Amino acid sequence: MRSPFILLLALAWMLVALESRGQRLLAYYPLDGQATMDLSGNRNNGVWHGGLSPTTDRYGRPCSALHFNGQDGYVEIPSSPSLNTPSQQFTATAWCRLDPLTPDAPRWVTLLCKGDGASETLANPHYRVQVLQAPAIQQSTVSINSDFTEYDPTFSVHPFPVGSWFFYALTYDGATVRTFQNGVEVFAFDYQGSLNANDFPLFIGRDAPGAMEFFKGSLDELRLYDGALTSSQLLQLFKAPAPQQGAADFTLECPARRVVDAASGQCSAVVTFALPTASTPCGTVTVKQTLGLPSGSAFPVGSTTLAFQAVSADGAKKTCYTSIKVVDREPPQISCLPDTVITAKSASPAGAVWRYALPVATDNCPNVRVELAQGGKSGTLFPFGVSELVFAAIDQQGNRTECRRRVIVQAAPVPPVLVAQVSAAVPLVPAKPLVGSSPPAPAIVGGRVIRQDSVKPGATLQFRTCTVTILAYDGYDEDGDSISVFFQGREIVAKQMIVNKGHGVIIRPLQLNAGEKNSLIVKAWNVGRPGTPNTLKVEFFDGYYTEDTAKQLQRKKPAYTKVLYSLPGLSDSINLTCKQK
Repeated sequence: MRSPFILLLALAWMLVALESRGQRLLAYYPLDGQATMDLSGNRNNGVWHGGLSPTTDRYGRPCSALHFNGQDGYVEIPSSPSLNTPSQQFTATAWCRLDPLTPDAPRWVTLLCKGDGASETLANPHYRVQVLQAPAIQQSTVSINSDFTEYDPTFSVHPFPVGSWFFYALTYDGATVRTFQNGVEVFAFDYQGSLNANDFPLFIGRDAPGAMEFFKGSLDELRLYDGALTSSQLLQLFKAPAPQQGAADFTLECPARRVVDAASGQCSAVVTFALPTASTPCGTVTVKQTLGLPSGSAFPVGSTTLAFQAVSADGAKKTCYTSIKVVDREPPQISCLPDTVITAKSASPAGAVWRYALPVATDNCPNVRVELAQGGKSGTLFPFGVSELVFAAIDQQGNRTECRRRVIVQAAPVPPVLVAQVSAAVPLVPAKPLVGSSPPAPAIVGGRVIRQDSVKPGATLQFRTCTVTILAYDGYDEDGDSISVFFQGREIVAKQMIVNKGHGVIIRPLQLNAGEKNSLIVKAWNVGRPGTPNTLKVEFFDGYYTEDTAKQLQRKKPAYTKVLYSLPGLSDSINLTCKQK
């Protein structure tokens, strides 16, 4: 197939010379891969019909000529002002190759016809080029319209070759019809008729008026002029060098982009794929891979680009791209060390400073990182009680795995202190009892020697009202923790084993004294698991609630939620305040 741009450049010099003599090029059809395109500049483009197929030209180049099957194959070009121009002169030229025939079979060169329908009239066809050579009956006719059909008695001297290319031209100058083969004049006859325009299409390879005939063979480089070219001009066309070969058109379809999962335990996946498919109406196309790993390779996690190049028999090239994306969906593995118990070295109730190392993680792909996701940083102060550390292992693809580790800070043992006998006159700081309730029994009974706890100072919570209800339960493992709760010195929960929220809760309404700090202290009587403090989670609600409203209270949003940690000998506390309305 020839490049239209190159062909137009080659035609430019010819158009300048010919148009000065009234020999304007009306249409030019290379009849290659763009068989319907008119390169004369007049836009007389056509449409394929029936049995047409690209074929090799006289130089053996694929897809550079057009084959007509002789039955229903032709090109149709709509009527136009330029195609209606010829009135007294015209020229038609083409390279032809007749399909193989028996020696006595008629040889038709049905080149072109501007006419349609079976009836022949003075205007149907406007002009035609149809030549018959019939060896069996020793007859040859040349026709340019319905008025001129002349016998050529010398056709045996210049028979049409069969199976090989020849250059054929017909000219009419208003006085003489001449035919040429391979640049040499072979027939001439006087004729002074006119060419009558019509609105019918121009057909290549088909002649309908009178009887339907189709061209059987191959055509290339068909030209139509509105004047008669001279013998020297036709010889020049015949001897013109081969037009520069263009790229034969073909299609190249790359495989679709693929996404595959990495193999288990691997940072890659073995992937197989087929080469792209390339097709062309004639000739061959070779496809090879020019970029990326070959099929059957272990493709790493990530995206790998593949490139393929197709090369046609005439050197045309096309490249397409695709990609293989390997996705790592396997999370890393991480394991935390066991829980750690730390005994504070000082008497300060703040806690203990602890340094630790990050856990080690493994993954199927390198460069997994470990980070602290929740909890105190190494080298910082950890408070008394239980603190939870959450560590995360994250790989390059964002897969994440967590592990948890607890650190329990406990106070150094406090030596027992004997407290003098306590009398009933020891003043407590009682809160005002709620209406209809009896005050809780005191936790300290006169005349009994008890062990006095150290009490960690707690935060202060402020409420809108002075009537507050607490809902309490075991905030960690349910392991037999027993606690007492003191409010303003009164034991409102007495040595009770606490359980998780789903197994039972403690509900106590409190009446706060306005304008002062009302203390709430949690004392541990034992530890459910050695080395771990008792954990009491307390939810605070504004208003008065009782055991009967437990379910209703658990559905409400608390005003505050606090966790109090206690060990035998070390109690935890919190202060409650309210404003007097």
